[in-house]
Amino acid sequence: MSFYLFAAWKRRKGMSRTNKTKELLAQSLTELMVTTPLEKISVNDIVEHAGVGRNTFYYHF
Repeated sequence: MSFYLFAAWKRRKGMSRTNKTKELLAQSLTELMVTTPLEKISVNDIVEHAGVGRNTFYYHF
């Protein structure tokens, strides 16, 4: 997980942990899309970038 993503995640004090995690995953996808076409991005790419497990991704989505 990039330091930027982690720092942004920690700052969101008013949000629930679930919402923070969903936002972290969405932000990871957004950042990956800057350099990679959407159809080439896998769930594995997203969770590695976010620093969470695959089960976490599937739990939320």
